[in-house]
Amino acid sequence: MTHLATHFTRLIPGGLLVLSLGPALAGPASDTASAPDTASNNSIPLPIRTGQQDTLDGYRNIYLPAPTGLHRHKAFVLSVDFAAGYAVGAETRQAAIARAKDQCERERGAWARPCELIDIDGEPQALQLPPHETIQLTVQKPQHAIDLFGNNKAALGSFLYRYSHHANHRLFMRAPGGAWQNWYDIRDAQRLNDVAAQWCRSQTGKPDGCEVLDINGQGLDAIGAPEQPYFELKDMTRIETITEHWGAAVSQFTHGYRYAGGHKAFAYKYGQGAYYWDAGFASRKEAEDQVLTQCRRQYAGSKGTCHLINVDGEWVD
Repeated sequence: MTHLATHFTRLIPGGLLVLSLGPALAGPASDTASAPDTASNNSIPLPIRTGQQDTLDGYRNIYLPAPTGLHRHKAFVLSVDFAAGYAVGAETRQAAIARAKDQCERERGAWARPCELIDIDGEPQALQLPPHETIQLTVQKPQHAIDLFGNNKAALGSFLYRYSHHANHRLFMRAPGGAWQNWYDIRDAQRLNDVAAQWCRSQTGKPDGCEVLDINGQGLDAIGAPEQPYFELKDMTRIETITEHWGAAVSQFTHGYRYAGGHKAFAYKYGQGAYYWDAGFASRKEAEDQVLTQCRRQYAGSKGTCHLINVDGEWVD
């Protein structure tokens, strides 16, 4: 029996709501996890529906369709601060839960709320969102990115080559002690606000004691984020054959990876339907190394080996 687990996270670091952002993008007024998603006629838990786009896509397109039955169990767990994990094809319910939690716990920050079970074998579990935070944060003193981060290459690289090309609600913030966090591709402005306040409180003891470097692109021009190179994919005919017609991988490649900016790579694990991709890296080598490392880490418990199938729009033979 094949055991396959994956997760979607990126622990999108920080969030907040500026009053001008307007109302939430999705979700009813209720904060219960079992609220129905009328747009898709599926019962998508609210914390998933209003969180990261990747998490919603994975839950809807991969986790929900996965079959259950004798020795075929699945589980989905979530930290409401944007870490998630799932397991499908497990021998027992306990094994599915343990595997999903392990993936989620690897990704959530020490400041974030625990990973909790949100679905087991297609049976939704109650999960309450925390009370909303009311904070208003704005970019007050735009500075050049190099001046902001100094010798902190990790923070500088994350800002210039990863954060700047993402969309939807996004935020990059820094605590007085120099710690930083960024969030992107969040479907709901209020959720981003809540998580930003949670992170800032963990750093300063109060929800609004951090410096906002960017909100939804408002600070990028002044801060000096460069234009990213874009590597066009000219031949789309090979993707379905290479990924063995695995629908989720084809969809991610076609609608996500294909249009991503910066240096990028897509890895696939043959025979498993497992894949991992990322973009916005400063160099081709960094993209190759990081994507292979993350693919191997995520799918360490399943058979086979992760292989790069595309780098910077070029097929890898």
